[in-house]
Amino acid sequence: NAEIQNANGSVSLVNNGTTTEIAGVISNTIGNVTVSNTGSGELLVSGNVENGEGNVEIAKAGTAGVTISGNVVNKKGSTKVANQGSTKTEISGLVENGNGNLEITKSGIEGITISGDVLNKQGKTAITNDGSDKIFVSGNVTNNNGQLDVINNGGENGVEVTGKINNKKGVTNIKNTNDQGDIKVAVSGIVKNEDGNINIANNGSKGIIVEGIINAVNQDIQINNSNSDIVIGEYDSDNDNYIKTDNGNVIISQINGNIINGISDIDSAANQNHDRGNVDKAYKTLISSAGNLTIDVDGGNIGSDTHALANKESGF
Repeated sequence: NAEIQNANGSVSLVNNGTTTEIAGVISNTIGNVTVSNTGSGELLVSGNVENGEGNVEIAKAGTAGVTISGNVVNKKGSTKVANQGSTKTEISGLVENGNGNLEITKSGIEGITISGDVLNKQGKTAITNDGSDKIFVSGNVTNNNGQLDVINNGGENGVEVTGKINNKKGVTNIKNTNDQGDIKVAVSGIVKNEDGNINIANNGSKGIIVEGIINAVNQDIQINNSNSDIVIGEYDSDNDNYIKTDNGNVIISQINGNIINGISDIDSAANQNHDRGNVDKAYKTLISSAGNLTIDVDGGNIGSDTHALANKESGF
């Protein structure tokens, strides 16, 4: 595998043909690095793209998509992964930005899958999908100091988290605007903010589903949902305190939908609200607020009429 080194100036690799693959090393000390493919093949980074100071852009247009199984590391400057191609953006390796903004965008067909690591040490991180499929985070998205946005506009499957989204300092915004989408924090999923608010907003018909953990350590959690249900809890794991603030408030605004207890079991008389793995059958806590808990529902119920819905327990 080859190595390209540049000490001072820009590095630009542009392919208008078929596949572009960086299997070796591109190393730049000062300047911008651009890797672009507008042809019929994939843009693949299985090796290393390294930049000391400047901007890094990985850009795809035409057919196929972007796969990063190697490392894209920028120590100082902005980093952008932009895919306008016909297949998804898949990050199974590392995308790291040291000091500047980090942006991952997708338009066209399919969505964004992050099974590896996305890390921004200082600056804003924005993951935006205007493609036809969801944002799927099964790996780790970490922002150390700055705003963190995860926004789905196009994909009918919304945003799904089975891994971890963590902002150490700054606001976290997770949003779905697609009217057929949802936001799901699955059983293994964690959305955490160590020093900032967590804002979750959904306008999709599949609702907000919280089976994992949403935790704000020092600030508030604000959840806004419309035209669908918010479902909190599940039965099969030992998860507890699904929506939790250690020091702040929990504010939930629900329009035209219910807030539902998602814990159910066929032996509901014996096991309602219980943790299957807990021998003393302890009740689970769906929402835990260290400050104020405010729930405002317009055009729906807080659990009261949910007994008519299949496999959902009535009330909290």
